[in-house]
Amino acid sequence: MLVKDKYSLSALAARKRSGLPFAGSLGMKKETPQIYKVEPAVASEETDDALDPDIFTKVLTLSNVTTIDQRIRQPERQPVKSEDLIPIHKFLSVRRSQRCRFCEHNLSKPEYNPSSIKFKIHLGAFYHVPDVIIYRLARDDMQLRLCNRSQYPTHVRLLSFDQFALIAHSKIDELERSCGEAEKEKKSASSMVGHELCESPATQAANLKSCLRNAFKEKVNVVLQLPNEPILLPARDDLAEYELTAPQNLKEDPKAVLWRKGNKVVISAPLTVIDVELEDKRTGFVFEFGAVSYKT
Repeated sequence: MLVKDKYSLSALAARKRSGLPFAGSLGMKKETPQIYKVEPAVASEETDDALDPDIFTKVLTLSNVTTIDQRIRQPERQPVKSEDLIPIHKFLSVRRSQRCRFCEHNLSKPEYNPSSIKFKIHLGAFYHVPDVIIYRLARDDMQLRLCNRSQYPTHVRLLSFDQFALIAHSKIDELERSCGEAEKEKKSASSMVGHELCESPATQAANLKSCLRNAFKEKVNVVLQLPNEPILLPARDDLAEYELTAPQNLKEDPKAVLWRKGNKVVISAPLTVIDVELEDKRTGFVFEFGAVSYKT
């Protein structure tokens, strides 16, 4: 949907063009463009930008003064103070309606107000993929902070490259055997049950093979001791933003999970350097998590 379709601008434009002659007809005379003479700028020692008399005595507050980027964005005014800034004109961004090739579900709808969309769809992976940040790094230990920004809880598992290779090879063999089987029945669009991404077994096998190639591109000379059990990441709760409480009755290794606060977890991963002589230390792991897409 375009802007002209929403506000019926196409009909108005067509009605105006109907009374105009064709641009290439003989009735239109070609006029030579007129060239205007522009006087060159002359350098002058006198400028209008006078400094305030108290600029060297008054305490400077950076929040009240505009930056160079803000002044360049408004060349006609170039305000010095932040209170003199005016809103910048921005173009209206419009989305296209797209559907999945396999299940025919709406991936994005051309709505101008995201809160009015029937299927609340977040197009950014920021709200689905948990964050993994190096929280603290020591000589023989690395702490990772995991954060779940989704509104649904998920389980996270950290795997080494060797563990991932064993799991991926068995999964690829299983998918290649099931390529010839019939596809499962599609779920109704009005159901409230979560569904996995609609990918064929051949596509899933190709994705796993690509992940295997990317995992073993770099040589690893540091081994991480990762937790063996999956780690629960609670859902994000905007109402309890200032009252972060950890979930109770969780049987976890206290040496692996250091602390919890809301939807954030910090885990410990001890380091073991294989080749000490190398200056460039490299390590890596595979991050596995569960993502659920619910229809509302």
